Amino acid sequence: MYRPLWLLIVVLFLFVCLWAEQAYPVLPRWETTHVDAQPSRSGLDAHHALALDSDDRPHVVYFDANTGSLIYAHLAALPDGDVWRYDVIDRGDVGRYVSIDLDSGDRPYVSYYDSAGDALKVASLDGGQWTVETVAVGGNYASLVVGPDDQPRVSYSVESQLLFAYRAGGVWHVEEVGLSGFLWVIGTSLALDSGGVAH
Repeated sequence: MYRPLWLLIVVLFLFVCLWAEQAYPVLPRWETTHVDAQPSRSGLDAHHALALDSDDRPHVVYFDANTGSLIYAHLAALPDGDVWRYDVIDRGDVGRYVSIDLDSGDRPYVSYYDSAGDALKVASLDGGQWTVETVAVGGNYASLVVGPDDQPRVSYSVESQLLFAYRAGGVWHVEEVGLSGFLWVIGTSLALDSGGVAH
C-alpha cells in the first residue's frame, strides 16, 4: 500500500476520533459515599429516596429495618468540611414506601407508610422540628411532590385504588383517580407540570 494512502487512513482515523469525542463526550465517573454505615442501622431496607437542594446537596430518607424507624440524613456544610447529619423522623415500624421532596426554602417533606397504624403520613422539617401529619388510611407506593405553592401532594395506592392527596388550608383532601380494568396498583409516580397540575 502506498504511503499517501496510509497517511489518508491515519488522518481519517484521527478525524473520526475527534468527532466522536465531541459528539459523545466521556461522562464523569460515578462517585459513591456511605450515607449511614453505623452498625446500629445496618438493617437498611429497600425503602429509600433522595432529593437535591438548591445547593445540590443531598437529602436522603430511608427505612431502618433493624429499628423500624424512618431516618433522614442530609449532607451539611461545616467549616471543617461536609458532614452527614441524621434525624429519626418517626419510630414504630414506619417508613416503607418513602418519598421526599423539598420546598422553595429547601425544607424537606417526606411521605411514608405507617405499617403499625396502617396510615399514610407526611412529615415536614421546619426550624429543626419535625411535624408528622396523618393523611389517610392505607398508603402504599407513595410518591410526594411539593408544588410551587410550597404545599405537598402525594399519589399512593390502597389495593386497586389509585389516590391523590393534597393539602389546602391546612387540611388534607383525598381524591380517587378513576382507573378502569386495574386489579391492583403496585406503584405510583407523581409529577407537576409548569402550571402545578398533577400528572
